[in-house]
Amino acid sequence: MTIRYQKSKMAPCRKGHCAVLAAALLLLAGPRMASAYVDPGSGAMLWQLSVAGLVGALFYVRRVTRWLRSRLRSIRAVHGSGAQDPAPTPGGAISPAASDKR
Repeated sequence: MTIRYQKSKMAPCRKGHCAVLAAALLLLAGPRMASAYVDPGSGAMLWQLSVAGLVGALFYVRRVTRWLRSRLRSIRAVHGSGAQDPAPTPGGAISPAASDKR
Protein backbone atom coordinates (compact mmCIF):
# COMPACT_ATOMS: atom_id res chain seq x y z
CA MET A 1 0.00 0.00 0.00
CA THR A 2 1.48 3.32 -1.02
CA ILE A 3 0.52 6.67 0.43
CA ARG A 4 0.40 9.60 -1.92
CA TYR A 5 0.89 13.08 -0.61
CA GLN A 6 -0.55 16.07 -2.36
CA LYS A 7 1.59 19.08 -2.96
CA SER A 8 0.94 21.92 -0.56
CA LYS A 9 -0.82 24.93 -2.03
CA MET A 10 1.18 27.25 0.24
CA ALA A 11 4.04 29.10 -1.38
CA PRO A 12 7.49 28.11 -0.14
CA CYS A 13 9.57 30.62 1.82
CA ARG A 14 11.46 32.96 -0.44
CA LYS A 15 14.49 35.14 0.11
CA GLY A 16 14.66 34.77 3.88
CA HIS A 17 11.04 35.59 4.66
CA CYS A 18 10.84 32.54 6.92
CA ALA A 19 13.98 33.59 8.79
CA VAL A 20 12.61 37.08 9.41
CA LEU A 21 9.29 35.67 10.57
CA ALA A 22 11.00 33.22 12.92
CA ALA A 23 13.17 36.00 14.37
CA ALA A 24 10.13 38.23 14.93
CA LEU A 25 8.26 35.43 16.68
CA LEU A 26 11.25 34.73 18.94
CA LEU A 27 11.53 38.41 19.88
CA LEU A 28 7.81 38.62 20.69
CA ALA A 29 7.88 35.39 22.73
CA GLY A 30 10.68 36.49 25.04
CA PRO A 31 10.12 38.14 28.43
CA ARG A 32 10.26 41.92 28.56
CA MET A 33 10.25 44.44 31.32
CA ALA A 34 6.94 46.22 31.80
CA SER A 35 7.17 49.97 31.44
CA ALA A 36 3.70 50.81 32.74
CA TYR A 37 1.99 50.59 36.12
CA VAL A 38 -1.30 48.76 36.37
CA ASP A 39 -3.16 48.92 39.66
CA PRO A 40 -6.03 46.63 40.71
CA GLY A 41 -8.58 49.37 40.02
CA SER A 42 -7.69 49.23 36.33
CA GLY A 43 -8.64 45.57 36.14
CA ALA A 44 -11.96 46.27 37.85
CA MET A 45 -12.62 49.08 35.42
CA LEU A 46 -11.92 46.80 32.45
CA TRP A 47 -14.36 44.20 33.85
CA GLN A 48 -16.99 46.88 34.33
CA LEU A 49 -16.52 48.11 30.75
CA SER A 50 -16.81 44.61 29.33
CA VAL A 51 -19.97 43.79 31.33
CA ALA A 52 -21.55 47.13 30.44
CA GLY A 53 -20.77 46.56 26.76
CA LEU A 54 -22.30 43.10 26.88
CA VAL A 55 -25.49 44.33 28.58
CA GLY A 56 -25.76 47.21 26.13
CA ALA A 57 -25.35 44.85 23.19
CA LEU A 58 -28.12 42.62 24.56
CA PHE A 59 -30.51 45.58 24.79
CA TYR A 60 -29.63 46.59 21.25
CA VAL A 61 -30.23 43.06 19.92
CA ARG A 62 -33.57 42.92 21.75
CA ARG A 63 -34.61 46.24 20.20
CA VAL A 64 -33.65 45.13 16.70
CA THR A 65 -35.49 41.81 17.05
CA ARG A 66 -38.65 43.59 18.26
CA TRP A 67 -38.44 46.00 15.33
CA LEU A 68 -37.95 43.15 12.89
CA ARG A 69 -40.91 41.22 14.33
CA SER A 70 -43.17 44.25 14.07
CA ARG A 71 -42.12 44.78 10.44
CA LEU A 72 -42.83 41.16 9.59
CA ARG A 73 -46.23 41.31 11.31
CA SER A 74 -47.18 44.44 9.38
CA ILE A 75 -46.12 42.81 6.12
CA ARG A 76 -48.22 39.74 6.93
CA ALA A 77 -51.20 41.95 7.79
CA VAL A 78 -50.96 43.79 4.47
CA HIS A 79 -50.43 40.71 2.29
CA GLY A 80 -52.58 38.31 4.28
CA SER A 81 -51.59 35.34 6.32
CA GLY A 82 -51.09 33.14 3.28
CA ALA A 83 -54.12 30.97 4.03
CA GLN A 84 -56.41 30.44 1.08
CA ASP A 85 -60.18 30.27 1.13
CA PRO A 86 -61.53 26.74 0.99
CA ALA A 87 -62.64 25.40 -2.36
CA PRO A 88 -66.35 25.85 -3.10
CA THR A 89 -68.56 22.85 -2.51
CA PRO A 90 -70.54 21.36 -5.36
CA GLY A 91 -73.77 23.18 -6.02
CA GLY A 92 -72.45 26.51 -4.69
CA ALA A 93 -73.28 25.83 -1.05
CA ILE A 94 -70.98 27.37 1.54
CA SER A 95 -69.57 25.01 4.12
CA PRO A 96 -70.14 25.94 7.80
CA ALA A 97 -66.40 26.36 8.41
CA ALA A 98 -66.12 28.85 5.54
CA SER A 99 -69.17 30.86 6.69
CA ASP A 100 -67.49 31.57 10.06
CA LYS A 101 -64.65 33.41 8.32
CA ARG A 102 -66.91 35.69 6.30
